[in-house]
Amino acid sequence: MMEIKFRYWCKYENKMYDKAYVEEHRKFAFMSELLEAAQERYIFQQFTGLKDRNGKDIYDGDLITGGGLLVPFELYWNTLSAEWWVKRGDDEGWKIDLLYTKMYEVVGNKFEDKHLLEGGNDND
Repeated sequence: MMEIKFRYWCKYENKMYDKAYVEEHRKFAFMSELLEAAQERYIFQQFTGLKDRNGKDIYDGDLITGGGLLVPFELYWNTLSAEWWVKRGDDEGWKIDLLYTKMYEVVGNKFEDKHLLEGGNDND
């Protein structure tokens, strides 16, 4: 069974909070009457349930390389197709098969390491 956990980016502090902080502040972040206020302040990212080749948790919004991705690409959940996809910049991107996570490496996330996404939008 997949472990369900989150991390979140605080828009005002420009800081990523991990699972331990989320657990500590869970009552604030997830109480229904405060959820709207929390969503204005935080961007929640869900754990994919998978780990990269180094054993690091893979989250929505992580930047990954490997498996043919020569430069970092942002991993995101495509709600229309209900699949994990990767992209660079404003491109829609394409579906990625996360069954082979040992091919990929998390090199950052789209908030703290957005400079890694600068440059060309191709994969060569």
